[in-house]
Amino acid sequence: MISQIKRRLRKHKKIFSIVKKIYVFFYKAVNYPKQRAESRAAYEKVSLLEDSHNRRIWYLCVPLHPNIGDQAQAYCIRKWFMAYYPEAEVVELLSDAVNSNSFNLLGEMKKKIKPADLIFFQSGYTSIDTHRDEITHRIIAGKFKDNKIIFFPQTVRYTCELQKQITAGIYNGHAHLMFMARDRVSFETAANAFKNARVLAYPDIVTSLIGKYRFNNSREGILFCMRNDSEQLYEKTQIEGLRKRLSFVGPSDITDTTIKTSYRDLRANIEGILDSILDKFSRYKLVITDRYHGTIFALIANTPVIVIDSTDHKLSSGVDWFKGIYDEYVCFAKSLEEAYDLACVVMKREYEYCLQDYFDRNYYQKLYGLIEEGEL
Repeated sequence: MISQIKRRLRKHKKIFSIVKKIYVFFYKAVNYPKQRAESRAAYEKVSLLEDSHNRRIWYLCVPLHPNIGDQAQAYCIRKWFMAYYPEAEVVELLSDAVNSNSFNLLGEMKKKIKPADLIFFQSGYTSIDTHRDEITHRIIAGKFKDNKIIFFPQTVRYTCELQKQITAGIYNGHAHLMFMARDRVSFETAANAFKNARVLAYPDIVTSLIGKYRFNNSREGILFCMRNDSEQLYEKTQIEGLRKRLSFVGPSDITDTTIKTSYRDLRANIEGILDSILDKFSRYKLVITDRYHGTIFALIANTPVIVIDSTDHKLSSGVDWFKGIYDEYVCFAKSLEEAYDLACVVMKREYEYCLQDYFDRNYYQKLYGLIEEGEL
């Protein structure tokens, strides 16, 4: 219901802008006690850091919401830190704690951070106008100019030229900033705006799990992994219509990458939860999705996937990564009619259900060298 209202409001920009401001005001008011407690915890965490000659990693904008795609990114990022910076102490901080700067958190960070320390930002769809993570990006890039700053792959989409210029002015004033963009459109936007930064086209870090799993499950039918928010392009009735049309090729189920669980449980059990989701994806002959991480999960599970569009370039541009690599496993459908035709073809094909670890070998095993040996 809420997602449907948001989609309708987006068609009326002025009304949507007013409603959004009202929502943000009440959201901040309702969540103020919780955010203040989180800010106090962040301040205490930083203030209690002991003097050390060891390098620290400052991992910022850590996601709290129960979206398994974002949490899978955080899981992969933490694994990457452990593999390539095993001696480093990792300090994780939330966006709201940085943005509010309650208890002078930024001042305490200034005292503790050393020139050799690295600052990393969480990956995701966060380099957009005044997203709270975007505000964090600006604050940190403006205040910590002596440290290398690395953005894990971002989707970039500015609807306001002024906001883009504000961000560009801050980033271009930083001498050691690496910005990874996770699709062609985002890369072009970032490269044109952040001219003094090192801008790289880099795949989502969850792709580093492709080729690392093998499943022996029997496969049947189609799994629809569909969004239920303002980014979905097709209505539920349209998706249900497609499911009915495809019923002759086998049974189908529907799921999403947002799950109902607390962050505490998700953080404590992320590996088990992720394994369970991948096992589910591996029990189907085909996945149809409008989720970017739904696409990646399908490939990790060695399952063919048909990608249908959402309301922006994240999917249509993001799936370009798989061209020439997993061609028989990834198809992009420009319409539901095309999705139907492709599904009929895919369901008749014979597959080995076994993919190679292309993205880890060609990107994430090389990232450490780009950071440490490259000019950043």
